[in-house]
Amino acid sequence: MISSHRLYRFFAEKLFKELIGKTFSHALSFTKDGLLLHFISKGNTQSYEVKFVEGELLIVNANWTDVKSKLKSNAVVQFKELESKVVEDVLFGLFDRVFAIKFNDGSRLLFKSFGKFGNVIHFHQDENIPSNVFRLNFKKDWELEWSEISTFWQSVLSDIIDAPLFTSKENWKNSIKGLDIQDVLNIYPDFFDMNLKEQRMILLQLSNPMNFIAKIEFRGEIARLKWTPIENRTWMDLQKDFEEQIRTYLRWYFFEREKAMLQSESIRQLKSINQRLKTYQSRKDTLLNQRSFKEIGDLILGHAHSIRKGISEALITDFFTGQRIRIKLNPDLSAAENAEKCYKKSKNQGLEIANLDSQILALITQKETWESVQKGVEKAESPRDLRLFREFIPQSKNNTKTQDTQKPYKKMIYKGFEVWLGKNAKSNDALLRESNKSDLWMHAADVTGSHVIIRNVGKNVPKDILEEIASFCAFHSKGKSQTIQTVMYTERKMVSKSKNGAPGGVKVSKFHTIDVEPKNLSDFS
Repeated sequence: MISSHRLYRFFAEKLFKELIGKTFSHALSFTKDGLLLHFISKGNTQSYEVKFVEGELLIVNANWTDVKSKLKSNAVVQFKELESKVVEDVLFGLFDRVFAIKFNDGSRLLFKSFGKFGNVIHFHQDENIPSNVFRLNFKKDWELEWSEISTFWQSVLSDIIDAPLFTSKENWKNSIKGLDIQDVLNIYPDFFDMNLKEQRMILLQLSNPMNFIAKIEFRGEIARLKWTPIENRTWMDLQKDFEEQIRTYLRWYFFEREKAMLQSESIRQLKSINQRLKTYQSRKDTLLNQRSFKEIGDLILGHAHSIRKGISEALITDFFTGQRIRIKLNPDLSAAENAEKCYKKSKNQGLEIANLDSQILALITQKETWESVQKGVEKAESPRDLRLFREFIPQSKNNTKTQDTQKPYKKMIYKGFEVWLGKNAKSNDALLRESNKSDLWMHAADVTGSHVIIRNVGKNVPKDILEEIASFCAFHSKGKSQTIQTVMYTERKMVSKSKNGAPGGVKVSKFHTIDVEPKNLSDFS
């Protein structure tokens, strides 16, 4: 989203109104693009989620009061040195996309949104160099000087700015970077003729989001905040409008944008699959309808007494039809050698048909998967509904590894159900750890093998699909060579790890069994 300094002044004003006098409790992160901040005061709590979306730093209120979140395996405690510090003031950079929370010990927590280099940075007391940064991959932020971040730091409390008198465009450009002087002159053409007090009032007015209404506009892959001057604005109106625009943007970015990408990818994939199916089927029909090379070889051998070496064509009686036909020959080969050549072609013809059958079956499976994705995405009404399908979002060439492909277990969609497959003992543990209690767990009985999880999507698994996935589970076990293999299945909540147990080892308190023939999912048409 392309925003401006006014959005970040709004955040500064919002935090000032909600946090003054509150104590910083703790901060946690679970990803490099999200930070949770928690404040308390006399039993009352205030929580925020800091999001970095396409380089933009956004702050939204969060319903987050669970201190036990610190115990989660992927939780990272951030800015521990700020715990128990009290919020004293909130600052914003005039015409800059930065703001900062100031604490009672003089330390500052800086929020900067510099395109893709947005970050949250802690400056200890009155020091000019950071003592801690959130996004560690931005190494230059360790050298960022507080005095260089913004030309004019302004307290939300203050209605006076310490700006100099501007007398020319050059004078302006040397002092203020975040506002084009031409935008000022378009509204106030005599700006350079004004006195210092008048100029400062105009600067405060132009930077204040209270004097504007923001409306988000979407153009393809770009979202932009458009600002229109407005009078008689209340803080309640401003907050309501801003939060609505931010929610609209986040919904568009995390849902509508994803949904559109998935719909487009589904159409593209299905078109490609259908074209390949048509090509393969056409080739198979051609092979099946043409004269068998084996029959031609039999005809050559049947007339070998009348076919001499050196001729390129022979007119013979087809004893399959009783008709006279012409057969092309290799003049360098004898009748027996020509027949042998036909038999080899017949064998290759059979192999090609078998290969085409395999390719067609694989494409049919892919088609069913993408049709399932397409239907699921069409019905999706919230980001939660798209969880099953995010692995199908095409990745850029510069970032082909998705979060899912980095998982230690394999994920797939089978007939509308998300299925996880463990790869080894440690992978089985990860699969168990990251699944939900309401998911369905499977494992081949009495043999070692992969754990399988069927993710719960609020619907029962039909018996035929349950049997097919159980066969898949058996196929990925030491029992894959058995004619029939028993598979255990139960709700994930019935499965637990033994304390200090070996990797992959579990205890199952209650389960059902099913006898199946070990098969891979591709074996089911």
